[in-house]
Amino acid sequence: MSETKPFYKVIWMDVRAICLWKFDRMLAFLSGLLILVWGAAVLNPLERGIQAAFYGNTEWKAPALVSLQLPSIDLASMATFLPDVRKDFTAQWEGFLWIAQSGEYTFTTASDDGSDVYIDGREVVDNGGFHGLQERSGSIALEKGFHRILARYLQGKALSVFKCYWTPPGRPRSLIPASALFLTPGTPKRYLTGRLCEFLGALGTLAGCLTLAGWLGIRIWRWGRSLLPLKQPVIVALIVLATFFGYFIWSSYAVSIDSIWSTYVALSLLREGNANLDEYEQVLKKYVHHVEWQHEHYYNIYPLGTPVMAVPFMWIVDRFMQQALSQDTVQFYNRYGWIPRGIEKFIASWIVAGASGAIYLLACLFFSSRFAPFLLTFIFAFCSSAWSTASRGLWQHGPALFLLTIALYLLLLSDRRPHHRFWALRLTAVCLSFSFWVRPTNILSILLLSAYVLYRHRAHFPGYILCGAAASLPFFLFNLSVYHHILPTYFRLSQVAFGTSAFWDGLLGNLISPSRGVFVYSPIFSFAFLGIGLLVKDKRMSALDICLTLILAGHWMLSSAHHAWWGGHSYGPRYFTEMTVYLCYFLIPVFSHLPQWNRVGKTIAVCLLSLAIGWSFFTHYQGAMSVAANSWSAYPIDVGKDPSRVWDWSIWWR
Repeated sequence: MSETKPFYKVIWMDVRAICLWKFDRMLAFLSGLLILVWGAAVLNPLERGIQAAFYGNTEWKAPALVSLQLPSIDLASMATFLPDVRKDFTAQWEGFLWIAQSGEYTFTTASDDGSDVYIDGREVVDNGGFHGLQERSGSIALEKGFHRILARYLQGKALSVFKCYWTPPGRPRSLIPASALFLTPGTPKRYLTGRLCEFLGALGTLAGCLTLAGWLGIRIWRWGRSLLPLKQPVIVALIVLATFFGYFIWSSYAVSIDSIWSTYVALSLLREGNANLDEYEQVLKKYVHHVEWQHEHYYNIYPLGTPVMAVPFMWIVDRFMQQALSQDTVQFYNRYGWIPRGIEKFIASWIVAGASGAIYLLACLFFSSRFAPFLLTFIFAFCSSAWSTASRGLWQHGPALFLLTIALYLLLLSDRRPHHRFWALRLTAVCLSFSFWVRPTNILSILLLSAYVLYRHRAHFPGYILCGAAASLPFFLFNLSVYHHILPTYFRLSQVAFGTSAFWDGLLGNLISPSRGVFVYSPIFSFAFLGIGLLVKDKRMSALDICLTLILAGHWMLSSAHHAWWGGHSYGPRYFTEMTVYLCYFLIPVFSHLPQWNRVGKTIAVCLLSLAIGWSFFTHYQGAMSVAANSWSAYPIDVGKDPSRVWDWSIWWR
């Protein structure tokens, strides 16, 4: 006779079996759940919410200042959309109230100034007039079903308060819940149908999220255990935290010039689900740079990718503002007209610190000891523009650097760990595709690294292309809806010219000019030439190495062809920031060969490397700490008006 297993063990075995499904079965299961959720949403006859209107007068006279659908009767929403309207206004909320149980209902308003409530056209609560905070109540017998409700509020000169309560039969008084408010009426049967659709949709969503989380969790755990030694994740976490501390806490300087609208757009995506800047009226009155007018809306001219990456961080900021400081974030920004630069620095610091953790993992693929990966990570994080530029504000460079670093690590992982190749190549495609919408110059990395995948992993190339296309699809759809073009305005501007005198000046200036030369500010990267030479000498120059070399050369030429190749108001080689990962990659052959050299050669190499690292750290320390160093581009003469200043060597001893 077989032993009967306890119920909880049977459930656990079923859940574990689902989480161990292969990709095709999991995709089919999730697709079925998605169809269930979508079908429930389409068939649901109920439309929750209430129609609200706010008027700039005390008589509820049209037109309304703003009219919108809200989930509940709530005056606080007005502070979000009309932060400057604080007196002599009126508001009303109109919709349908679901009564689940027949009986006598009591409605109450607490307001300063006046308010009233109408049910099915009959006035139930009369709390009108100009007065201080007071409550008034009224009762009405209601049958089960939908009933029209109209709540109105009047504000005079002083404090504005409005709360609307109800007391159902046999239950205590409470605010009218959002679950009882609807935009359209119906029958009890229609209500039950809608509730069933909502239940099925919620059940499908919950089942899908839990299943996907369990499935991904088990695979990430298995992948992590096979990929990293036991202590490696802890080391990576400590590197990210230490780098973040160095960027955000220790480094004092923050910048917000071209990047100013990144966090505004991120908050708009979070709050309203769109990328326009219409809600920041007060800010737009003071600062209209880097903004364009498209189809009756204001938009940031710079790429959407950076704000999208900032959305999770802005969610944290928004929650902190609301819960810890009791401030509405949009209202706060409109009131003070400027987002604190520390918010940008906070987000940028986390992004670039994450890239530092990725560069450590990349280096660990080549070295068995920990010293070389730590040294390479330090060079990446504190001896390059990753520190003095990318971590100072939400430029395009930090997110681009993060995505390119992750992409290169995954590519190397797919070569060295074949059992990770399937997912690594597809995630590479997502990172590279997304990087284009962060900074369009990344097209060079996309084309050449994609050519490498086609050459090296041809069997995986269709999946690689599909994943990349899927990552770009939302951006294409957004561009078509806003610009009626697959590319935004910024991507279509003609800002480069090859063969001009400025181009030849830029070719030299981007390398060795005193204000923008990458080898002046980060001489450690001059050893990347030695790394390439060693690969050629040892005949170990792989197809990937060739692609990365071509990317560096192409980026150098493309940046030099820009009409303002010096990068405007910035510090150091800003345009080479995202190339930091490739330059660090070519330092790996140098570190690998160092133990093989004789004693004299090793001593000379160590001395030169130490001097180069020390100078690189010093220059980028200035950029991360000094306001004066960052003000050079604008004072005493704007570098845009006098480009010859980029060759002024006296900036180093003034």
